[in-house]
Amino acid sequence: MVPKAERIIAKGDPKTVTQFLTHVVDEELQKRFKHAMAKKKYDMNDVGTARDYVQANLGFVLFSHHLYTKITGGEEHEEE
Repeated sequence: MVPKAERIIAKGDPKTVTQFLTHVVDEELQKRFKHAMAKKKYDMNDVGTARDYVQANLGFVLFSHHLYTKITGGEEHEEE
């Protein structure tokens, strides 16, 4: 990523990096979301599958939160 960003600075247009990062973020969020949704319907009597769902759900939520705080410099904003 560093060489790509350095080339973009030399060109003076961040559009390529913005598009690349947007694509990467979208892929990662979609992957985690689909994983959580696939685990959502579980047998309430099966602790293992319930645990799998919680882990998948938290994986999506925490990834989203950490990504947001990295992008915004750690500032917290209220939900709209």
